[in-house]
Amino acid sequence: MRTKKRVVQFIAIVAAVLALGAPAFADVPGEVEVYGTIEAVVTTAPMSITVAGVTLAVDATTLLFDQTHTPVAAFTDPPFSVGATVEVQGVQLAAGGAQATEIQLETGLQLQDVDLRGAIDTIGASSFTVAGLTIVVDANTAIIGTNDLPATFADLAVGKIVEIQGNTQADGSILATRVKIEDATDVSSVDVQARVDGLGDTFIVEANERYIVTPMTQFFGRRDALISFAELHRGDLAAIQGVIRNGALVAEKVRANVTAEVGLHAIGVIRAKTATSITVAGRVYKVPRGTEVLSRTGMRMRFAGLKVGMMVNIEYVRFGTIRVAREIKMM
Repeated sequence: MRTKKRVVQFIAIVAAVLALGAPAFADVPGEVEVYGTIEAVVTTAPMSITVAGVTLAVDATTLLFDQTHTPVAAFTDPPFSVGATVEVQGVQLAAGGAQATEIQLETGLQLQDVDLRGAIDTIGASSFTVAGLTIVVDANTAIIGTNDLPATFADLAVGKIVEIQGNTQADGSILATRVKIEDATDVSSVDVQARVDGLGDTFIVEANERYIVTPMTQFFGRRDALISFAELHRGDLAAIQGVIRNGALVAEKVRANVTAEVGLHAIGVIRAKTATSITVAGRVYKVPRGTEVLSRTGMRMRFAGLKVGMMVNIEYVRFGTIRVAREIKMM
């Protein structure tokens, strides 16, 4: 029930903002959960804690725990000192701001452990960059090709998608222990719901957007029975799964006569980013302040943590030709 309520609130707020033409989006009331190091702390009334740029009020009702999840009697400095790692849960207040309901001290951010996936931006003699981060390769780095066989540094190229595991060094670069080259370069996958407005010999048109049909495209009717392209009709509600190549959507599977709402998803590399949007495979996705941004492990993070070159999975809604992200998760 909580998820459904959040979705309804999100859509209502976005629709209202779009109607007003406002440049910014309002916050969605609900729960708050942040993880990181304490940036500021006030231990006298009115008490507060700031983590990852989020300031939450602290009072006598806030539950406090140490690293072993043993209750802590009072909100004091120490142990709740600037630089300490915490996980904070709370709620947004109707009057503005947020109230911390629980603060858990953690053992520390494991910044030396890096797990990153994205497109190669530049390549040097023994290093490359992904999402603005410098990845250093040495004799101990295992490089794996798309066929899961050993590869070399020479097999890396600008634009290729790689998965990196490694450790952060003192200068901020990452010493890679493993680099896996993915199959695709700039190919993004999509899962959309489309009302068929027009049909051609090799394409489906919906809201002025064209989906290319190839001999490999599979069509399914009710109960997943195979049908032909000729059995798809104008006005049908269809679920389309496919990939975006060079800005064009190529349909791989089309399910006709969909009756239930299908979630909209897009997977790809962030190619451009503004304060309120990201661009993936040539498509712009609005990112209001209520959008949930998650790390690869599912931990909530700030939108500022997303960088050009990162691979993401976007769950979104559409208002005409405008796409608005509900959730963005790093891959």
